[in-house]
Amino acid sequence: MQFPSSHLLGQGHPSPGTSGGPLLLGPAERSPAAAGAEAFGAVAIGGRGGGAVDRGRHPQHRGTPPRGERGHPRAVWVLRCGDFPLRPPAAGVGAQGPHRSLSPSSRLSAKHRARDFGLGGATRPIGSGSRGERGPSLLHPSPQERRTRSEMAIPIWQGEQLIGVLDVQSERPYAFDALDQTSMELLARLLGRALETSQLHQETVRLKELSDRIIATMPAALALLREDLSLHRVNERFCSLFGLREEEVLGRSLEEVLSQGSSLAELCRRVLQGGETTVVEEMRLGGLWEPERAFDLRCARIEQDGEREILLILDDVTERVRRMYHLSLLFQLGQAMQQTLDLHRLLHAILTSVTAGPGLGFNRASLYLREREEMVEHMRVGPADAEEAGRLWAQLAEKRSLQDFLDEYDRLSPERRRVPDPRRFSLREALCEPLRQVIEGQEPYLLRRAEHRDCELCGRICPAEESIIVPLVSRGELKGLIAADNFITRRPITQEYVQLLRTFANQASLALANAEAYLQLEEAYRELQETQEELIRKEKLATVGDMAARIAHEIRGPLVTIGAMARRIAEQPTNLEQIQRYAPIISREVQRLERILGNVLDFTRPRPPEFRPVNLNRLVEEVLELYELNFQSSSIALEKSLAPDLPLCPADPD
Repeated sequence: MQFPSSHLLGQGHPSPGTSGGPLLLGPAERSPAAAGAEAFGAVAIGGRGGGAVDRGRHPQHRGTPPRGERGHPRAVWVLRCGDFPLRPPAAGVGAQGPHRSLSPSSRLSAKHRARDFGLGGATRPIGSGSRGERGPSLLHPSPQERRTRSEMAIPIWQGEQLIGVLDVQSERPYAFDALDQTSMELLARLLGRALETSQLHQETVRLKELSDRIIATMPAALALLREDLSLHRVNERFCSLFGLREEEVLGRSLEEVLSQGSSLAELCRRVLQGGETTVVEEMRLGGLWEPERAFDLRCARIEQDGEREILLILDDVTERVRRMYHLSLLFQLGQAMQQTLDLHRLLHAILTSVTAGPGLGFNRASLYLREREEMVEHMRVGPADAEEAGRLWAQLAEKRSLQDFLDEYDRLSPERRRVPDPRRFSLREALCEPLRQVIEGQEPYLLRRAEHRDCELCGRICPAEESIIVPLVSRGELKGLIAADNFITRRPITQEYVQLLRTFANQASLALANAEAYLQLEEAYRELQETQEELIRKEKLATVGDMAARIAHEIRGPLVTIGAMARRIAEQPTNLEQIQRYAPIISREVQRLERILGNVLDFTRPRPPEFRPVNLNRLVEEVLELYELNFQSSSIALEKSLAPDLPLCPADPD
């Protein structure tokens, strides 16, 4: 859009369709539409640049009346076009024409600008005709404005947008001159700038309020830090996450507000110097009196009014990290069950996982196993007091995997693995409602001591004010139970943690069943080994007996021979022929006995046969000589028939 300069009366007569300056109208040209909002809009917009209208001047009237004769303007109107509201005429001047009326809240819409304006008989559209043009065909006086003899309408621009009209009326004819026009144009420009400034201020305030509402309702924690890393703006989420009030945070450094503020401050310094936005996942932060939480952190440097600042956006992902840890722990537990069947080692890992900080986070846990008609405490994990809790939790914070817990158990001595003064109770005694639900109903129970103060058994098993008892069930049979509490932190036990502990208990039950099956298999294998060893022992005894019988059989013959010949020599000691005959036989049999005894001693490695050429007739003669005395004492006549020409035969004569 172009903005032609204003044209004064008598300095050329451009049509309102081409003029951009004020438009001056004389008395005969006074239109009743000029008094109405639509008329002013028509005059202001009809010039296609915003022409001012001066009624009461004509090209032939070039002289300017003395200022004292002009009179004071009787009305000043400021109209706003488009969506801006109209202001009512001042000094009680009406805005009503014979065809329609506009209330003070009326607006000039695009429909009005595009149509033919002509209240009270004006028949020409916007942009037609010349300034100062007379003629009854154009204008008819309005009864409401008969006193107005001069009128000047000046457009109010804001950039390229027409936002209103400054209208000045007078009861005297020819009341306005070029100086009035220049003054009013200057005033219109000032009004445009003032309105623009006001709108910018309102828009700034609106945007600031919108920004504050967005920041306040952001789900992430937000903090703005100065160059010295002091906090000068935070949202409600930041304060609620770290348990602080806004007045306790503003102006303080990160180290004073957060437990891990030093590491975060170092990160902010690097970003402040380098200028590169940094993203850190699962960073652990906590308030001075609040537990640590996990955050996805975005740290960016921003520059405003020549000053550098740090923007921190903290997205709380603690629940996501905790759930991922739980799933990882269950997966590792399943793997551990496949790799180890040491019941106590596995259950120690389960209870440690239940009480570890990144796990379920219970302060203490105990494991009871069923032994016939009793429940006996087999394992206990957790601190006895706050001091021990701080020490243990600091150590557990360094262990993240189940394998770490298993390795720790392997390093414990047998004395430390045993539970000191284990608690126990009989299943035959009268059980209270919580234990009945756990043992008979096989369902978890959230025990609150305030509701069961009179139950001594509950007090022994669960000494804390609030505890959770979960059964260990395998194939429908109760194997034991797990009791856990938050004795140190006194954090409430929610249903989410009850269900999660139940999941762990189910895994423990499977581990228990597998371990029992393994123990039964080991027992059966041990019995099988014992049976096999007994069988081997019996086989050895049988072998020894058989060997003894064979040895007895082997040595009996030589002993009988030696004994008989020795007795015959003793009876006839002077019979040299007999002695010479029996002595070699006795010597040979003694050697044979020595060889037999040698074989017995070498039973595990028996001597192989020694084959050599043997005269079979001679071998038979030697054997018969051994039994000769036996034959004689038994009156047995021996007849021999041997082939004299037998060849030598390879044999072991022993």
